Amino acid sequence: MSEQKENQVRLTDLENGVGKALELPPRDKARLTIACSVLATVAVIIILAGIVLLYGPDSRIEESKVIFEFVKTIAPPIVTLVIGFYFRNEDA
Repeated sequence: MSEQKENQVRLTDLENGVGKALELPPRDKARLTIACSVLATVAVIIILAGIVLLYGPDSRIEESKVIFEFVKTIAPPIVTLVIGFYFRNEDA
């Protein structure tokens, strides 16, 4: 009987050591905020360019295509630049 009690695990005992969130340092918080802002801005620009392409007047469809192609060409390098700069590994 005592051997069976030794093999039992109480979940309440285990949950005390789990789930403690660590606070980000101010530098990392600022880095994350700036990165989120830049990435959100780029996402909004891409979405707006797509909306203009879909719902723009037929007389300006060529201009809309040019704008969309420009955004499609420029947005991925900006995103990778931001991600690479703000989330680089400083230990290496």
